[in-house]
Amino acid sequence: MLCGSASAAPGLQCRMRWLQPGQQLQFELHNPGPQALALLRWGSPFEGGWWSPFIRVWHEEQALPYLGAQAKRGEPEAADYLVIGPGQRRRARVRLTDAYELGAPGAYRLEAGWTWHDQGAPALMPRPRQAHQAQSMACGALRWKR
Repeated sequence: MLCGSASAAPGLQCRMRWLQPGQQLQFELHNPGPQALALLRWGSPFEGGWWSPFIRVWHEEQALPYLGAQAKRGEPEAADYLVIGPGQRRRARVRLTDAYELGAPGAYRLEAGWTWHDQGAPALMPRPRQAHQAQSMACGALRWKR
């Protein structure tokens, strides 16, 4: 499932797929544009762990609480940005059970989406919070039964 975003990241695409249904997901970003893009990783699957709920999960149409960590942050550093060049792809994997209780049998649904808290040309990064340019990113939905 591909979903694009608007604004300063035209055409940025996100694809989400199962590696193990109900357990492990892979996210893939693709920058089909002609210029490199820097994305602040915070609160996304590209941060390297669960530091915010970038996926929402429902069981039998009841929202499940997010059980992962939440981070408070200062100003970003250059290493906090993901740089994706023109035509490049970047991938990240996450385990749902690290942030949600998924033991009950029944129908599950998840939606992935987050906000890039800052994004733009790599030469401009990092920049202070007051200069951030946020961009929402939708990455689709999946269903499964346990």
